[in-house]
Amino acid sequence: MIFFCSEFTLINENDEFLENAIVNVEEVKKAKYSLSDLRGKDIDVRSLTTRKLSEVLFHKIPKVKAIYEQVIGKKLSIDISKVNKIVEIRHNIVHRNGRTIDDEIIVVTAEDLSNAIVFIKEFSSELQIQINAVVNS
Repeated sequence: MIFFCSEFTLINENDEFLENAIVNVEEVKKAKYSLSDLRGKDIDVRSLTTRKLSEVLFHKIPKVKAIYEQVIGKKLSIDISKVNKIVEIRHNIVHRNGRTIDDEIIVVTAEDLSNAIVFIKEFSSELQIQINAVVNS
C-alpha cells in the first residue's frame, strides 16, 4: 500500500505512470528545455518530467485532480468542491487582503477552520484510496 503519494512518486515508481504523464499532461508534453537549462545536471526523462510537474501550482485543485487522472490513466470520482472552496477563501485572504472579489470581508471562525481540516483530511484520504486502488490493481 502506498501512503499518500504525489504524482512525482507515482511516476518515479511506475513506468506506465511516467509514460502517461509524458503523453497526457499538457505541461509535460509541451515542455521545452534549453541546453543551458540542462547543462551540468544529471537529468533523464523521469527527472525532466518530475521537474516540469513541480512547476504546477497545487492550489488549483481541478488542475491537480486532472493531472492525477492523466498520470494514473483513470478518472477519479472524488468531490473537490469543499477543498476548492477552502483554497478560494485562502486565495482571497492572501491576495485580496481578506476580502472577496465583491469587496466583502471574509470572516473565518474556529469552526470554519476545524471543518476545513476535516474536509481536507476526507479529500486526501479518498484521493489516497482511489490512487491505491489503481496502483494495486
